[in-house]
Amino acid sequence: MDHPVSSYCQERLSLLQISNEENCLLITDENGKRVPFFMFSPTPSDDIRINYLTPNGLPLSFEKGRWRKETPYYVTRLKEPRGDMKYQNPTNTPVQIFIPPQLINKTSIETLYVIEGQFKAMAGAKAGLDIVGISGIWGFREKKIMLHSSIMQLVKERDVQKLVLLYDADWRKSSYDPLDPDKDLAKRLYSFHGAADAFKNCVLPLGLSAGLAAIKEDFNDMGTKGLDDLLIEEDYDPEVVEDLEKGNQFFDLFDLSSFDKNSFKALFYLDSADAFYKQFESHLDDNEFCYRGRIYKYDREKGKLIQTNGEINPDKVPYRWIGTTLYKIQEQPWPGGLIRQRLTPWSIDMVKRQHGPKIMSSIPVYEGFTILPDNIKYRRVVGGYYNKYEPVSHQAEEGETKTTEKFLKHIFGKQYQLGLDYLQLLYTMPIERLPILALISKERKTGKSTFLNWLKAVYPLQMAIYKNEELKAKFNNDWAGKLVIAVDEATMSLDKEATESFKYWNFAKSIFSEAKGKDRIEVPFFAKFILTSNDETNFLSIDDAEDRFWVIKVHSFKGKENTDLLDDMIKEIPAFLHMLLHRELKSKKKTRMWFTPAQIQTDALMRVKEKSRSTVEKEIREIIRDAFFDFLPEIQKTYKESCIRFTRDDIHQKLLSQGTRAFKSEISDILKEGWGMQNNLNKRYKTYSWSIIPEDNDSLDEVLIKHRKGRFFTFEAQNFLSEEELNNLINNNP
Repeated sequence: MDHPVSSYCQERLSLLQISNEENCLLITDENGKRVPFFMFSPTPSDDIRINYLTPNGLPLSFEKGRWRKETPYYVTRLKEPRGDMKYQNPTNTPVQIFIPPQLINKTSIETLYVIEGQFKAMAGAKAGLDIVGISGIWGFREKKIMLHSSIMQLVKERDVQKLVLLYDADWRKSSYDPLDPDKDLAKRLYSFHGAADAFKNCVLPLGLSAGLAAIKEDFNDMGTKGLDDLLIEEDYDPEVVEDLEKGNQFFDLFDLSSFDKNSFKALFYLDSADAFYKQFESHLDDNEFCYRGRIYKYDREKGKLIQTNGEINPDKVPYRWIGTTLYKIQEQPWPGGLIRQRLTPWSIDMVKRQHGPKIMSSIPVYEGFTILPDNIKYRRVVGGYYNKYEPVSHQAEEGETKTTEKFLKHIFGKQYQLGLDYLQLLYTMPIERLPILALISKERKTGKSTFLNWLKAVYPLQMAIYKNEELKAKFNNDWAGKLVIAVDEATMSLDKEATESFKYWNFAKSIFSEAKGKDRIEVPFFAKFILTSNDETNFLSIDDAEDRFWVIKVHSFKGKENTDLLDDMIKEIPAFLHMLLHRELKSKKKTRMWFTPAQIQTDALMRVKEKSRSTVEKEIREIIRDAFFDFLPEIQKTYKESCIRFTRDDIHQKLLSQGTRAFKSEISDILKEGWGMQNNLNKRYKTYSWSIIPEDNDSLDEVLIKHRKGRFFTFEAQNFLSEEELNNLINNNP
């Protein structure tokens, strides 16, 4: 039975000595044919797909998405781990039980073994054990109170009499690290103790026998940690399996029903610090170490273990000295099942009353607050300062992002890749300056608010959505440390002051944060502004020279409305973040806000700028546009250029000739301050006009070119005519 396997998959199966026949089960497909179902199969990226069976021998599936589509359940063993992650489970689904194919056709099982790891379960099944695999040491249960339904089904249908939890050889390992002396060495032991205790409490009430087995700890010192390692080392010797009945050479066996609470803790060295130290004395020696939240050290002179710095490990203390103020860390429940950490000023007397005076010496001390954003490698403490920026709660995981990508294509339209760049920079380079994004539309059901709500779900603690008035309030400490500041349905009514505020904030590296009753303090500032508005032209005043705004008109959704759109996108957030982490930026940094003005220029932006202009400015633009329409073909033909030149006086005379009154100083302000132009050189320049032909003359009008001298401004055609207008003008005038 051939099955194409990748090099990594083949390597793992060969190491376990598992053949293709042992790796599969014949199942009946939807056409009634018998086909092989492989437990381990390759993926295109050379990872290993671990497929799952039900106790009845059918491929395990789960309902996915809004339409509850039946989807195969599988776990991916990553060839290249991502940080600490080696296995990737399906998102938003409970963990399942891995059942080797050897168990499917068994009608009776006396003892069923439960082990962490699919490969270990396959190795055990190959050796003849009735065994299932779990993901994590707590994976044998559901809803934290009962055995997993798949195990329960095996118990009932195979008449199981005994369940045994099988641990690796390092089940009671606790290594001291001099580089991390405050690490609680009892924490790992508590995890294994807690899982075994929960296993006992799930099994015994069912009237079954409950056992605990562990590979002898001496094997761990020799590099043989797991059951698969042991079986490979012993070349699948039947004596290994036989020893699980008597516990002599390879395993330690324990009857869980024989332990009371204290003796069970003692089994894991959790009954006393003295017993723990005696067990691990060779590693701990005379070093200080943390055990169950307390710091200990062996005193050679006194010949006993003593506490050295109070009763509580500083990491376990819910208080912090920051500057000269005492704070309590409070875990505040937040929507979406999140926990928001709050720092609340606290009373010293209250702390002493609750915990006693000794705790005061264990409270960590920090110089003060700082705000440093990092969404990937977050640090709470930086250079002795307490970081008030909150970590992103979502963990990036590979997965499907179709709904999110379709929505973002609707929002950004032709600038979709640029939009992904914006979101990628927001996530991976939060300090990077970005343009002010404005989503506008007078249409209904466009998705503007959905975009903000989705982004708020991505950054629940790092983003805030405000109304205009809230940003104008005196006290700004609630938004001074945010990554994203959004203004929903902004209507600034051409408020110049508001526009200038946004422009200033967008490039400010620091601002003064002010809270009621507190002194103003300077803090780092890195917020990105996003505006949404139903008004397509008057929501802000944006002049021609302004290049900090990215204005996008969003149209209504077409077709049937997806009422679960936001929920569907929220489910894809981990996968979307994973995509951003591994995606290559399409744009390069070319300005202080990354994108060039040309990249973020849109028709919507140009309409806002047009509406923001004064009457005089609009008339000046029309004068220049008319000049291009009249003379550009001749200019290009004669001088091979696409520009025209006027002095301030030229423009002033043209305005007066058409009845528009304007001061020369006003014209200078528009051209220099508003358009960012200069006229420093006093040089010769060309002017253009039409020749005056008598009415009875059949000759064509001619362009007259005159030379003058003055301090002129140079106007480029592409800044006043659209691409279509330019093409039509040039192509239709040979």
